[in-house]
Amino acid sequence: MFPRGSTALGLGECGVDVAAAGDDARGDGVDLPRGNAVEDQAGEPAIGGRLNSHSIWWSWTPPSTGPAMVLATMPNTRPSVAVFTGNSLASLVPVSDLIFLDATFTNGNYYYTSEAPFLAVVGTTYSIVVDSGTGLAGPVELKIDFLGAPLQIASWTISNGLLVMQFGGNEGRRIIIEASGDLLNWHPISTNIINGGSVTFSDSSGTNFTHRFFRAVLDSTQPPFAVTDWGLEVDRFTLSTPNTDGAEIQIEASTNLQSWVPIATNSVSGGVFTYSDAITTNSRQRFYRALRRQ
Repeated sequence: MFPRGSTALGLGECGVDVAAAGDDARGDGVDLPRGNAVEDQAGEPAIGGRLNSHSIWWSWTPPSTGPAMVLATMPNTRPSVAVFTGNSLASLVPVSDLIFLDATFTNGNYYYTSEAPFLAVVGTTYSIVVDSGTGLAGPVELKIDFLGAPLQIASWTISNGLLVMQFGGNEGRRIIIEASGDLLNWHPISTNIINGGSVTFSDSSGTNFTHRFFRAVLDSTQPPFAVTDWGLEVDRFTLSTPNTDGAEIQIEASTNLQSWVPIATNSVSGGVFTYSDAITTNSRQRFYRALRRQ
């Protein structure tokens, strides 16, 4: 299994012209709320040669290129899961494999998980389908384990006690800088976000060693996300989200705190996210929430 990434799917986002069902979209991690499979639409593709019966679709666009694994879990039913490119049923092209895992028994139910590994390409929108096959319709849990592009150090420099590493790709990703005196024992000394293709850090203990080695490791954990302040400037809202530069944020709006509609998706820059809502004046009251998508 690939290390868990921080990209989340929006449950019920339909990648092709088929029915979709599920709860509200959530973007605070790779684990999603459960959706329920619905009746297949005519013309939906078979998955791994299995019969289709009840399906649910999502769409997902990766933030970078790298290996990805879609995992679908259902109680008492072995699901099929597949990933496609294409924007209509007629143009779907499968890009994933299908792997069935052994069932686990919990609280009187057998839970079956199926995997669909594939190589995700940045900027490509993928359609993901889960089908109950010959089993009954039921709740589905979906998540993605995403590694992203390999981390490559293109060059490095030292100036006035500061070390600068240049990277190829992975803009906006968090990395952990580790140091060692013997290439065997490594200790984290800094956590940085790749900005402009580089990170800058210092090592206050570096002069205590005869030899000092450094390495960079992609941080696959989800960074903290919090809105610390907000403002209104010329019909545009601003949200302050410290330490999240490069993160992709989705803003959703609601008039009743129950039904939420996405209205903006953008990247945090300088700790600030800016968006507008053209229909604000059409509602007596309007609520907003921010969801981290990557």
